[in-house]
Amino acid sequence: MRISRPLIIGSAVAALGLVAAAVLGVVLYGMLVRGGENQQDVLAGLVSRTLSTPATQVHVGAVDGVLSSDATVRDVSITDKDGVWLTLDKARLVWRRSALLLGRLEIDRLEIGTLEIRRKPLPSDQPVAESDQPILPDLPVKVQVKAFDLHALTLGQSILGEGLKVRATGNTELGSPSEGLVFNLDATRQDFPGRFKAALAYVPQGNALTLNVTLDEPAHGLMSKLGHLPGEPPVSFALGGRGTLDSFRGALKLQAGPTIDATGTITLDREGSGRVLATRLSSHFGPLLPAIAAPVFAGETNLESMTRIGDDGSVALNGLTLTSHLAQLDAKGLLGADKMMDFAASIRALPSNGELTETDQGSIRSLVFDARVNGPLKAPTGSVKLALSGARLPDAGVDTLDASVTAVPRTEAGDLATRIILDANLRASGIAPRDAGLAAAIGGTASLVLHGDTDLGGNARIERLEIGTSTVQATYTGNVSADRLHGRATGVLPDLGYFADLAGLKLKGSAAFGIDLDADLQHGGFDARMSGTGEGLATGLAALDGVAGSRLALTADVSADGRDTYTVREVSLDGAHIAVRAKGTVARETSDLSARVDFPSLSAVDARLTGAGVLDVGLTGGLARPGVSFAASVDRATAMRRPIAHLELAVTVNDINGPCAVDARLDGSVDGKPARGVVQVSRRSPDRDDREAAAFAGWDAKTLDVEIGSVSLKGAGTVDTQNLARGQVRFAAGALADLSPLALAELAGSASLDLAASVDGGQQSVRLVGKGAGIRAAGAAIRSFDLRADGADLYSHPVLNADAKVNGAAFGGQTVSNIMLTSKGNADGSTIVLSAKAAGFDLDAAGALASRDRTRFDLNRFTARRGAQAIALQGPASFTLDDGTVLIEHLALGIGSGRFTVDGKAGKALDLKGVASAIPLGAADVVMPGLGLAGTLDASARIAGSASAPVGQYKVAVKQLTAPQTRSAGLPPIDIAADGRLDGSRASLNTTVAAGKAGAITASGMVPLDAAGPIALTAKGRVDAAVANAALSASGRTVSGTVALDARIGGTRAKPQIGGVATLSGGAFRDSLLGTRLDGIEAKITAEGERIIVERLAAATPNGGTLSGFGQVRLAPDAGFPGTVSIRGQQATLAAGALATAQANLALDVTGALARDPRIAGRIDLTRVNVDIPDRLPSTLKPIDGVDHVNASGQAAARLAAVRKVEALKGSKGRAALFNAALDVAVSAPNHVFIHGRGVTAELGGSVHVGGTTNSPVTKGAFSLYQGQLVVLGKTLTFTKGNLSFNGDLAPELDFAAELKASDITAQVGISGPAAAPVFAFHSQPELPQDEILSRILFQKASGSLTSSQALQLAGAAAQFASGGEGTVDRMRRSLGVDNLDVGAGASGPMVGASRAIGDRLSVGVRTGASPSQSGVSANVDVTRHIRVESDVDAKGSTSVGVGTRFEW
Repeated sequence: MRISRPLIIGSAVAALGLVAAAVLGVVLYGMLVRGGENQQDVLAGLVSRTLSTPATQVHVGAVDGVLSSDATVRDVSITDKDGVWLTLDKARLVWRRSALLLGRLEIDRLEIGTLEIRRKPLPSDQPVAESDQPILPDLPVKVQVKAFDLHALTLGQSILGEGLKVRATGNTELGSPSEGLVFNLDATRQDFPGRFKAALAYVPQGNALTLNVTLDEPAHGLMSKLGHLPGEPPVSFALGGRGTLDSFRGALKLQAGPTIDATGTITLDREGSGRVLATRLSSHFGPLLPAIAAPVFAGETNLESMTRIGDDGSVALNGLTLTSHLAQLDAKGLLGADKMMDFAASIRALPSNGELTETDQGSIRSLVFDARVNGPLKAPTGSVKLALSGARLPDAGVDTLDASVTAVPRTEAGDLATRIILDANLRASGIAPRDAGLAAAIGGTASLVLHGDTDLGGNARIERLEIGTSTVQATYTGNVSADRLHGRATGVLPDLGYFADLAGLKLKGSAAFGIDLDADLQHGGFDARMSGTGEGLATGLAALDGVAGSRLALTADVSADGRDTYTVREVSLDGAHIAVRAKGTVARETSDLSARVDFPSLSAVDARLTGAGVLDVGLTGGLARPGVSFAASVDRATAMRRPIAHLELAVTVNDINGPCAVDARLDGSVDGKPARGVVQVSRRSPDRDDREAAAFAGWDAKTLDVEIGSVSLKGAGTVDTQNLARGQVRFAAGALADLSPLALAELAGSASLDLAASVDGGQQSVRLVGKGAGIRAAGAAIRSFDLRADGADLYSHPVLNADAKVNGAAFGGQTVSNIMLTSKGNADGSTIVLSAKAAGFDLDAAGALASRDRTRFDLNRFTARRGAQAIALQGPASFTLDDGTVLIEHLALGIGSGRFTVDGKAGKALDLKGVASAIPLGAADVVMPGLGLAGTLDASARIAGSASAPVGQYKVAVKQLTAPQTRSAGLPPIDIAADGRLDGSRASLNTTVAAGKAGAITASGMVPLDAAGPIALTAKGRVDAAVANAALSASGRTVSGTVALDARIGGTRAKPQIGGVATLSGGAFRDSLLGTRLDGIEAKITAEGERIIVERLAAATPNGGTLSGFGQVRLAPDAGFPGTVSIRGQQATLAAGALATAQANLALDVTGALARDPRIAGRIDLTRVNVDIPDRLPSTLKPIDGVDHVNASGQAAARLAAVRKVEALKGSKGRAALFNAALDVAVSAPNHVFIHGRGVTAELGGSVHVGGTTNSPVTKGAFSLYQGQLVVLGKTLTFTKGNLSFNGDLAPELDFAAELKASDITAQVGISGPAAAPVFAFHSQPELPQDEILSRILFQKASGSLTSSQALQLAGAAAQFASGGEGTVDRMRRSLGVDNLDVGAGASGPMVGASRAIGDRLSVGVRTGASPSQSGVSANVDVTRHIRVESDVDAKGSTSVGVGTRFEW
């Protein structure tokens, strides 16, 4: 146990040492001195001087009976520079002087009165000299104390953390070591149950040793507090044994509550020239360890050790092993007779599940701890290393942690001044606290570097201390000791946004600070000088951000003397529109601390304000009677465009802890109307004759008089200690608009309220009268209201008479025609009727309130109706209040066609029975219109116990549940069945959720009834992925497959921990718009605590391509589910649509908040792309506006429904996309980007960068022409340039040009515009119309010279380039599966050629024509982007090889 034994022993030794010194002084002085009347005073002074030191003064009041065998020392005290820390009222010694002649000091009785140790003494300024004396001193005489009696030992709270009072008795014999030792002690606590007994006897003859020690304490005892035992359980301890120093057998037993225990044996045996001490111990001490180590040593832990103690003084630890089922500690070493030592210890985690060490509190992957101490005994070198990985604990997780510490003494430890060099390093990664805000604030990594030295007294000099995380960097240089901290600290927060969740603010910007600190840690004094700046600051609070601006600068110079005096020499804070200055001193009795805040421009606080403001704050009265003064003023200001020439509010609060007098005064004008007011409130003093009364007897509101334009608040009153109020308050507003500038909201209407409170015979009575008209405020409106109410004996037997009417009210978008409440009361009770009418809603309720011995309300009538749905009381019900408990009788509600009943007691004690039968969920619209639920509810529950610990059982069944969200998602109706038991602090749960063919999930386990309790749930089931198709189909997507779930949920409701696995098998995905098709989708997702890990994700694409993925996500909804998911692809067909097909290798990483604003980065290497220029208008063109489809059916009806669904999603207000990812993707295609259609055949290559976001992608880059041609009616034009570019969106732009000599002109053909709708343009030199240019290209002559067949061909070619036409060659090319298909006619006759790329650089082709030289095969190899090797073999066997180059300019 972690008990401060040195502190307890030190205090006891100090006290007993004092008594021993006083007793011995009496004895010696009695033997040596005779006679004299003032010998007692002389002896007291002598003992005082003898025991005093420069730092400690001992005072002995008197010594009585110095010459007798019955002596008494009185009034002993010990002081240091902080005053008295120990007192002793008396100590009595009854002894035999004659025994001294026999060499013995025989004390028949030693009585000590009250020994009080108030606090720990101050440490001595002088080092304690090392002593070589043995543990058992070699006394000149044998000391025998036959009876020892300590009446009371009192320890102050500051010593052990709580006060302690002990009585002890015992006896002892101590002399020369050869005579042995006897010691017996029996101590009992007087202020709390608990007992400690110790018996020790050592007889030198035969080295016989007997030991017996016991301790017993109930729960919340001293040992459990000092040991920080969880729950402070009862503690019992026993250590006993007997034998000799050469053969001793002992046993130990410890029990601390149900979770901490230890039992074992201790043996000591002679073995050669030494003794062997062996220990065997079995224990459970996991709860004692820190959270990071507790799981490792959970369960039973066994200790075995063997130590050899040599006769020459050497000590050899031959082995010490501490083993749990999850970890093992090993230690061994040697301390030689030459005082050289070498000890080493190691801890290793033992796997329990594969590579993991798992407990119910978490798991770790590995734990390695190594420590070593070696070197001379007086100057050993120490080192510690720790390596931890894969730690998953209830409150946090750590991927890796590596730490090391070394301590090297400069010289031998001869005194306290010996310096020891310290070096420490720590690095951690993958830090993941369960609290999302803390996780963001810390970041994923942390490090620590320390270099310095310390002496043996703990006075350290820190030369370098650097602490850093992903979000904070801090340093410290200076001195550190137990009583002083003197140095400089700095800190930098480069991005305050990481602390946004922790602070609950939308923080932005950076901050840096530095502080010079000299602190007296013992007395609480300090002197600090601090400076700091913030840049680019924002909090999300408009007023604060407005006045602070983007930069803040802070300086502070403050100090405290440790004796309740605090001095602020200077504090300043400067922002864009704020300046704060503070200065002064706060002492116990007085204070002159003041601060001023200047707002030079109130518009920075709120755009509805203008002008300047000043705020002055002061602390008065000192710490004993603190008070505060407050004064705020504005000048030449406006609010809501109303002028405020001057307005000042001054408040003083005197003696907050005493009479607490409050005086507030308002003076100025608002919108040209006077604003005046006085409010005076104070605590009431008791009657002078009533000495039994409390120090203060309630509150007295002496003055309440405020007027702002037509609005006034006047009155006065008192509240006594029984909370009985007397007085009157009146509020009157001729025009509520007069308050608009102060409320910063448009108000309208008039209102008045009169409240009168009186006490008659100890009974509280209240009268309230009010009315108003045309009231508008904060989006609500009341056309008129009228209120009259009287209440008598409100605290005991309330009698109510009231009449309240509200006409024409509007709240939260709901309009209420009228609300009426009436109550008529007499001595027997009050009858209450409530009715309300709104658009489609009617409420009618009536009951009676009676107060005799108990307060009882009888509900006689209740109906709430909205449309066809209604909730109605089916019979009279009663509610009886009795000592904090409500008795509910006969409550039965008809809800639609269903019924709900409740009977029993609720309050301190519970005894409730509730039943719900066939309740239609649609009836929820009565209370929450627009909820739109459907289905039925059946439930029953029987609850007993108390509100804090309910017990009982419940059962719930929901059938055919649907909601607007499930219906829009296309989910089938859901059935839910659940049952379980309540057991005090938790409830059992067994539930099944089934959604027809979509699948079913079952869950069972325990859930807590409070937020801090642990969750223990398991869930299993299968879900058909096709359930998502209803939502995806509108966008042309479908999925299929089966998801299997096997999960467990732990942690707490506030911080759940999820574990388990989900797998997808037989999955498929289709996107009809893009032509994307994924088959064989397999996925495995596991959960560990707050982390979801994508272990496997794989899919196949057409043509043998593959996609795979992996990653992990942290289960933190508030942080947007942060994580990393990587996607890889090989020859994956990403698109296969009508306009384009694409195959690619890809490596993409999705990081950040995956459900909010992730980042997608990586590259896509396109291995093959085909872009088809459409032959005809695409089917996706927008339908003609104004056309209505009447009686649509079949596919037409399905398409129209999908369109309406998409439009509804687009038009839903406030609904954002699931996430908006930032893009940083490089798309590369060195070649094999082909463009076909309308006679165009081209190959391109290049790269594109996709930036922006998924909602608004920005695509930049281009693909440039390698080769290409344009075929028009057999005429081939070779492209001279070509680019496929992206200029900010996903629609590619074409820019191609071809040129040839034709007849008497030079013709240029240009293709430009989007790929989906290109524009073909023909130009010539000299300039001719486009049909003339086409005629010369195709037939080498003007159009007027064409035959009728040629004219028809010319018209077809023109149609082809005007968006439509043949497209026959392109359809043939696609059917053949080739990249190029040429059909032409020349002087030698017709010719057809086809080619296809094989790999990235090789392409092969074949051609046939009218002659052998026109037929053959070819092969081309691209050596570089600009160099190509070409080869050809024709049908006659002729071959040719050449090298070609091409450049574009």
